[in-house]
Amino acid sequence: MENFRRGGDSNDLSYLQKPNTKRFVFIFIMMFFSFYSVNFFGRFLLVELLLFIVFLFHSVEGKIAPTTKRLKPLVGLLMLALIGQIFVDMISGTLPISMLKGFSLILFTLTNLYGVSLLTKFRPMEIRVALLGYSLGGLAGFFLQPTTYARSEIWKFGIGYPVTLTILVLISLPLFGRFRFLPLVSLALLSAVSLTLGARSLALFTLLPLFFLKYNKSTRIVNNARIFPALLIISIVIFAFSSVYSNLAENGSLGVKAQSKYLAQTSSGGNIIINSRSELIFAARGIADSPILGHGSYAEMSPELRIKILNFLEKAGIHYDMAPLNRIYGDRIPVHSMLLQWWLWFGAVGMLFPLRLGFLYIKSLRIRNREPVFYYLALSGMWNVLFSPYGETYRILIPLTIVMLLSLGKSLHSDSSSDD
Repeated sequence: MENFRRGGDSNDLSYLQKPNTKRFVFIFIMMFFSFYSVNFFGRFLLVELLLFIVFLFHSVEGKIAPTTKRLKPLVGLLMLALIGQIFVDMISGTLPISMLKGFSLILFTLTNLYGVSLLTKFRPMEIRVALLGYSLGGLAGFFLQPTTYARSEIWKFGIGYPVTLTILVLISLPLFGRFRFLPLVSLALLSAVSLTLGARSLALFTLLPLFFLKYNKSTRIVNNARIFPALLIISIVIFAFSSVYSNLAENGSLGVKAQSKYLAQTSSGGNIIINSRSELIFAARGIADSPILGHGSYAEMSPELRIKILNFLEKAGIHYDMAPLNRIYGDRIPVHSMLLQWWLWFGAVGMLFPLRLGFLYIKSLRIRNREPVFYYLALSGMWNVLFSPYGETYRILIPLTIVMLLSLGKSLHSDSSSDD
């Protein structure tokens, strides 16, 4: 398997071609505007409209068949989710505005995936340029169009993610390949900064690639045999990270704010992950109430379901302050997980796309890669499927990650391919 730094698919020799500067500039500028959003039946990014135009242009020209073949079965599952969304919303009596928002969420996910694929042509250098444009656009967005959350926690919700992604993309360039310890030092420093500034998940997923980079040097295991050791590494690192963080936060070593947050999340009983993602309980209970059909786009919480959830929390001895959730979600069922969100909104068929996406991330661990950005996106992608809501930023980041993983070639499509 060719290194992502060098060119991905062993049958693709595009990395030997003379760089197309105009194409790189075009891709960079397009992805840079990922920060700019417009409100039209929901919040949409300008880049989504541009990617939609790219998709339409290639469709009219009849040039999407090879891309469709390479994106299977993800395209099929998105189409299935779209059909499920229409059916569920119609029988659930979903409000027209919510139905339109749910439809556009899936549609733009599909066209974004096509658009990014057609734009980058699965070529590693084009993908790096797209990621760099996306990350620097996110950084510009903090200054030009900041959110309320970004203002309240600058690193965690503002500049932390784009700065991290920018650095990891830059050190993946061939220019920095001669600096052997640069990736390790960069990851360690970024993890320490994120942990100090209260961005726990960001700290964890800049720490994990360190172990995979070392693991690649210490083993010759390839293909599916790598997956179990990789998952074991993830489990051990997460357990160790959680223990260290708990001790540091509890005794105040990370500051008063981190200490207060930790104590608040552990004082109500239950696991810290569940307490920091209380929406998971509400979403899971909503799914249990209708596991096949779900509750429709932007699922509303009925009075009966609210009573069931509150009774469950009371029996479990878990006490939440409902005011923040009511302020954020209103009458909607709280959900903070892409997997549960698609299941809750679009029914069981909707759940299949994020589930397949999670398997793609896990399967990518069988590849022996030396790119920090590869592991960062694959590992954080697993977390996002389980514990992050599917908003407008992920509608761009997930297609970029999918295309990056698939650019590594046949190792994600065949059990017999070699990774080295």
